[in-house]
Amino acid sequence: MKVLSFAVLFLLVVINLPHAIALGQAKNAAEAVADHDERVRERLDQTELKYEIDEDGDFKLLFEYDDGRSQIVFVNSKTVNYQDLEIREVWAVGFVPAKKGSKVPADVCENLIRSNAEIKMGAWQVQKLSGNEVGVFRAMVDANADKDVILNALQLVGISADEKEAELLGSDDL
Repeated sequence: MKVLSFAVLFLLVVINLPHAIALGQAKNAAEAVADHDERVRERLDQTELKYEIDEDGDFKLLFEYDDGRSQIVFVNSKTVNYQDLEIREVWAVGFVPAKKGSKVPADVCENLIRSNAEIKMGAWQVQKLSGNEVGVFRAMVDANADKDVILNALQLVGISADEKEAELLGSDDL
């Protein structure tokens, strides 16, 4: 009887496991949407931009340009504080090394640093992202910025990252 009960229990677990996993993933996605910063949603909803909220609760936008290129740009829900300022990041990846897990080469780092001198707002940085070292263009805006400030930051970040991707990689994958 114990063997039969164990077998029935085992079958119930195996049959329901995919449903439980899917339910858990749906719950995580729902929690991310619940954990987003409503101020960003309100500002983006005032524009005609389409966005999605990722698993971190950040806003992901795809910009498509007249030249046929495109760029993914993120607006973080999480903010940081410096004294009385609450700051939000708007960012996009513009360089990924060809070999997964490798570092950004020194000549690319130099290129990114030199590019910073020409930028009016934001800067190139090298950081780890999903286990890879990448070149990221990041601009900081006031967490309560209006839709025009956020839109300007999105455009600046998207164009900067896309141009650098074209220059350094010759691709349009980011």
